[in-house]
Amino acid sequence: MSEGNFISDVIECDSFKLGRLNLILASCGSGKTTAAFKTIPQYLKVQPHRSLILINTISGAEEFVNNDLAYFFDSDWDTPFQSVPDKPTVMTYALFGAKCKTRELNPIDYDYIVCDELHVLNKYIAMSRGKLRKQYPQAMPWEINDMLQMTCFTYIALEQLYQILKNQNTWVFALTATADQLHKFDLAKLGDIINEVRFSQKLHAYEILYSFEYAEIEPILRAVLPENRKRIFYFNTIKELNKYKTILIECGRKAEAIWSLSANTPMQPHAITTREYVLSDHRFPDDVQDLLINSAYETAISIKDPLVKEAYIHTSNKDTREQARGRMRQDMEVVGYYNVNKKKDARKQAKLHDQLNEYCKLIPEEYLNTKLTTQTKEELIKLIGFPKKWTSLKKALINQGFKVEDKSTGDYRYSIITKS
Repeated sequence: MSEGNFISDVIECDSFKLGRLNLILASCGSGKTTAAFKTIPQYLKVQPHRSLILINTISGAEEFVNNDLAYFFDSDWDTPFQSVPDKPTVMTYALFGAKCKTRELNPIDYDYIVCDELHVLNKYIAMSRGKLRKQYPQAMPWEINDMLQMTCFTYIALEQLYQILKNQNTWVFALTATADQLHKFDLAKLGDIINEVRFSQKLHAYEILYSFEYAEIEPILRAVLPENRKRIFYFNTIKELNKYKTILIECGRKAEAIWSLSANTPMQPHAITTREYVLSDHRFPDDVQDLLINSAYETAISIKDPLVKEAYIHTSNKDTREQARGRMRQDMEVVGYYNVNKKKDARKQAKLHDQLNEYCKLIPEEYLNTKLTTQTKEELIKLIGFPKKWTSLKKALINQGFKVEDKSTGDYRYSIITKS
């Protein structure tokens, strides 16, 4: 871990403001959670039962409960809302929106609200907006927003937070390591009321010994590793999770994939027990060497397992990369990031290679094993329609297995092309 201070030691509490979204922006390992759950509430003298923690996933809520930081009542949305006197309540943004819509929850009952990973609301609302646009292609933007206000609990949650901030009676804090999204899309309305909390000194952060970008994941999956070396992989879809889990198992690795409990595709029993173990113990069970996760755990789990040395995050999205890497609450030896542009470049090079191979096949026999002067080289290039100059053709020929010798008689220079 890099040298620095924890947030609780250097946070400037006099910079907090009512009626503003107090943003704690810091990287993983800096102590954001400790500051939000302990240091700040103590400074503001807020009572635990009047504190509310909002997060994007049920798995994330369970993480707080397992760490004894909050109370999370039954996730069944039909359960009557309740709170306990000695702990904050934690719930998802969607559940918060649902309870506000049915008036089972009144936000003004809370003095202190923490919005964990607030930036993800843009993604969830965009998904709902996309479905409505597809269903109602003739609807105007304001009509779509009206429908979101009725049907999208995440959108309702955002509207409620905005009203809470306007009322200026509740302390509202946001925690994130990736703040760009707070100034874009649906969250842009909060941009004018964001108050970034200050830190007087450099903060702690987890380190990466070696990071790189890759174009293909399969060579990484098939790498031969010691049995006690463990890895975590992030993929976007359940289809990818199952596909790459199968490859890992075929390679002799003990692999398991986990995703949301509420997904249409149910997890197998071993995956469910693995999920529960990771959420409660913060490490892999003994029978798992490679763990595959998706966005359901992008902000929801904490791994503190010394055997987990490598992480591979299969996305080019900058924010997702940061959040998924943040699941490793420790220094990492290797972190690889998928780069779609590298894959495009690789395909482009492969296509170019095939094209050059075809040009090389067009070279007539009379141009082989003979002296090629500058003039005859130009004739050859024109004859086969090669788009570049001799130096490029020479390189292509060598790459395709030909031998090209450059010689000189003293009077002039020439080249000889020979098939290997």
